[in-house]
Amino acid sequence: SLIEAHVDMKTTDGYLLRLFAIAFTKRRPMQVKKAAYAQSSQARETRKKMFDPQGVVVRPQRALQKFIPEAIGREIDARTVSAFP
Repeated sequence: SLIEAHVDMKTTDGYLLRLFAIAFTKRRPMQVKKAAYAQSSQARETRKKMFDPQGVVVRPQRALQKFIPEAIGREIDARTVSAFP
């Protein structure tokens, strides 16, 4: 399944950043089926966990540090594992 989410973040210097995230479901180990679909409740929970603090205020330097090494993606992956195993 494809799960999309977005959030608006405000920086301390007044800029507004809109972040978009896309998540794909993974197949489980030893799964026979070719596709792994998430139920609607699992997709809702995953979207909710992708961006927990809605409307977060961040410093521009800190936001930039997270974008470059894709730290946000790893954080989202770690938070959403429990929603869709």
